[in-house]
Amino acid sequence: MIILITGCNTDKTSEEYKIYNNYIKELKENTESSDITTYSINIELKKITDEETMYVLTLDNAQVDMYDIEVIVIHNQETDDIFPTSGIFEEKIDLTKENEEIKGIQLIGFIDNEIKDIGFKAMIKYIDEEGNEKKDYYIKQF
Repeated sequence: MIILITGCNTDKTSEEYKIYNNYIKELKENTESSDITTYSINIELKKITDEETMYVLTLDNAQVDMYDIEVIVIHNQETDDIFPTSGIFEEKIDLTKENEEIKGIQLIGFIDNEIKDIGFKAMIKYIDEEGNEKKDYYIKQF
């Protein structure tokens, strides 16, 4: 089973909102993808209507145990919507080799079909099997 998570509204004064904004700033400044070898990550676009396209980030196939995962995906287009997250406003998820119920994480958002040359950036932060904090960046251009 893959957990689906979509963006939601939040209280702008919360600690989570501050973390969210710091991650967005960090992603906007980042220009390089990490060499990700311990799990799979991908972003796909799916046209929903003539006006709207859904984007789906999928993180799965963890080769190591990943604990307290935080994920955020942003794009380079103007939006009033909140960017999709996991583990920031929501409970953090663990992906472990023993857990047969949770196989991955999906983040879902929406963009206008008129948008061309859209770029996505994602940040994945987690604690590995040895208790080390890891942070990866993923960039994909369409």
